[in-house]
Formats: sequence, structure tokens, C-alpha cells
Amino acid sequence: MEMRNFLHRANDEEKIAYRKKAMIFAFFLVLSLIFWFINALSKSYITTINYPVRYTDLPAGKTLIGDTPDYLVLKVSAHGYSILRHKLSSRYLPVNLSLRSFYMQHINKDDSLFFLQSRFTREHINAQLSSEIQILEINPDTLYFRFASLVTKKIPVLLNLSFKPDKQMITIGSPVSEPDSVIATGPDYILDTLSSIHTVHKNLGVVSQTIERKIDLQQINEINLKTNNVNVFIGIEKFTEKTLAVPLEITNRPDSTEIITFPAVIEITCQVGLSNFPKVQPQLFRAQVDFNESINGTGNLTVNLTKQPDFVRSIKYSPRKVEYLIIK
Repeated sequence: MEMRNFLHRANDEEKIAYRKKAMIFAFFLVLSLIFWFINALSKSYITTINYPVRYTDLPAGKTLIGDTPDYLVLKVSAHGYSILRHKLSSRYLPVNLSLRSFYMQHINKDDSLFFLQSRFTREHINAQLSSEIQILEINPDTLYFRFASLVTKKIPVLLNLSFKPDKQMITIGSPVSEPDSVIATGPDYILDTLSSIHTVHKNLGVVSQTIERKIDLQQINEINLKTNNVNVFIGIEKFTEKTLAVPLEITNRPDSTEIITFPAVIEITCQVGLSNFPKVQPQLFRAQVDFNESINGTGNLTVNLTKQPDFVRSIKYSPRKVEYLIIK
């Protein structure tokens, strides 16, 4: 028993000694790697950096269009410290390329298309980087710029909504937006063809009460909107039915001819919101028959409803055809 305990203690001591040696080895290994890394960073290297670029000072009243690069590939010479720092920060700190600082040439006499050789921008860009970095080469070697006139236009807003009034409910007019139009700024070739701005689609489902909601506008590439959303109002209320008599009008009747219809009025039934119920009057409707239809020799004339207010729905009228008597 004592011998077994002695062997266990000896084994534990060996493990502890091994762990100590492993920790000492790992410490010096990490320390040597740190010194190697520091030594490596202190040396000079030639490498490439993908650097973001922002184009500024565009010609007055112009905007850039097309595929002008957002990044420049810079071949640079610098110490490892500087290269590492710029590779870590370049995505957040773009260089500004002031186009007014360079002479750009037309391409094939196209007043909208210019080019600039990248080598002429080297000093301009280098001045914005660390003095420890020297730019050797810039790619692409030629930058192409296409410009369009920048214009401003007031454009109507179109609502893109889906909803259904609940049972016994009706909309009060059409849904409206505030504002009903927005100011848009962008290239002339886009705005010249843009007749409206739509809201993003919203499905409101079954609606049982008046709704007022802010809805985003659809974004259009290269177009800047003064506001990115609109307030949408949808009036909802209960409806009832109303029935009224509307006199028939006769169109295309010769001055020398009298015609009498049987009956002389028609009955119209429609659904209307409670707030608009008092507004529903016969003069808001127009029911007509065409005298020329009598030339065909038929015994009746077709009734056409040619006018009705926009705040009523589900209009029904009777009769659809009337008899007539011509008096010459």
C-alpha cells in the first residue's frame, strides 16, 4: 500500500515538472514570435492597398453617373507598421479626389464623358496619406467620368396599398398622402422619365377604423428625395343605403321632335358613408337615353348612368330600359 502511494506521488511530481517546462517553452516561444513580428514590421515592404475614394468638387450643376470606381488599388512602399495601420483603417477613411484640381479630357468629343490618367493624381492622394507611405502605382491607370446635369423636380406620390374595409364599413374618399408630392434631385436623364414616386407596398388587411400611418417611399438609384416617407390617411366609417329618384335626360334629340319616356325617372340605390349621407342628392347623378337608338325601331331605350359622385359605391338603378313615345 505504501509503495502504491509512493508511485502515485512520483507520477504527480513528474506531471507538474512537465507542465512547468511546457509553460516555460510556450512563454519563450510567444516572446520570440513577438520579437520576430516587431522586427518584421520595422522593415520596408512593397505591397498593394485597396483604398476607398470619394470624388469631390464636381463641375457645377453636374453629378457622376456610371461605373466610376469606389476603390483605388495603390501599390505602395512603406514600413510594415504603416502598411498594417492603413490596411486596418483604409475602409473607414477614404481619400478625397478633387476633380477641379485636374485637367480632364473629353472622349470622342462627348461633352459628358471625360478621362484622367491616375498617375497625375499620385501627389494629390499621397498628401492625404501618412508621410511614411510612398505611392508607386495607381490602378486603374485611367479613370473615366461620365457626368449628367443635376436637376430638381416635383413628383407626385402614388400609394401602393392593399386593404379591405370591414363589414358594414366604407372608405371616405380615396386614401391620401401628406405630402402628395416630393422634391427629387438627380440626373436629368432619369428625372425626365420619372412621372411618379411609389410608396413601398403595405398590406393593411381588413380595416375597421380610420388609419393614419407613416409609410416609406421607394428609393431610386441616383435620386435624392427631400423626404423619404409620407403620412398616409385612410378614412373609414360605417355606411348605409340611400334610394332616390333621378330624372332621365335625352341626348341627340332633334329640336323639332319631342320624346316621352315611360317612366320619366329612374330609381337609384347606392351605399354611402354616414358623413356623406346628406350630400347624396339627385343632381349629383345623370341618367341618359340616346334618341338615336330609336332609329333602329326597337321598342325601348337603354338607360346609361353617366355621372355619379365618387363617395358612393355599389350603385344599382332601375329600370335599365324604358319605353318611349315620339311626338313630331
